[in-house]
Amino acid sequence: MKGIIKISFFTFISIVCCISSIICCISFILLFLFDRFSQYTDISFFYYYSLLIASIVSGLLARKFYDYGIAALIIKFIAIVTIIISFIFLCFMVFLFVSSLPLHPSHALDLNFKEAKAKTTVQTLKVALDRYKDDIGHYPLTNDSHLVANEITGFKSSPDALEDMSVQNANWHGPYYSAPKKDFYIRQRNQALLDPWGSPYNFNFSNNQQSVWSSGPNRINENGNNDDISIE
Repeated sequence: MKGIIKISFFTFISIVCCISSIICCISFILLFLFDRFSQYTDISFFYYYSLLIASIVSGLLARKFYDYGIAALIIKFIAIVTIIISFIFLCFMVFLFVSSLPLHPSHALDLNFKEAKAKTTVQTLKVALDRYKDDIGHYPLTNDSHLVANEITGFKSSPDALEDMSVQNANWHGPYYSAPKKDFYIRQRNQALLDPWGSPYNFNFSNNQQSVWSSGPNRINENGNNDDISIE
């Protein structure tokens, strides 16, 4: 009777370890999927070590009660499942470690990189628009992102061939701005120029002044306020 109680107790401990390990694994994967891994690195490693300890405990229990019939089979099964999950989890952690190397910056570094890129592009666009104004005599007559891009890049009717814009205005001596296809909507140079978050850059021309800004990480045009990115 005493032996049965001990076996039941250790079976219970093994089951708890297994369930805890599975919860840890699922939680870690969810953290990764929702892009929170970089914010919870310490917690993630805590999950892993908890899982590792659980698998070791289960393995020891399986060894200790190897000859105890059904209870032993249950313990061994739980131990095997836990160890397999631990191995998968370890492989997943190695994958995350490799993918977090410089080729794949952490979320914070990635955000800083995108903000810096957006600021650089905004500055370049402002210079391009000033050159356009010097030649044409005024800024584009529209605030539409698509049409403004057409005016300063020279790509209009075709995404693959520069149009002779001087036919419409002999003072046009562009292109005033150029960028790779990937920086344009649907990767076509006669479409709107996109910021690092995939939103068109915003333009406003009034009182012979220009304003250029990115909608920023939240992808909402807030007229240059809040997280919008602009250059004074």
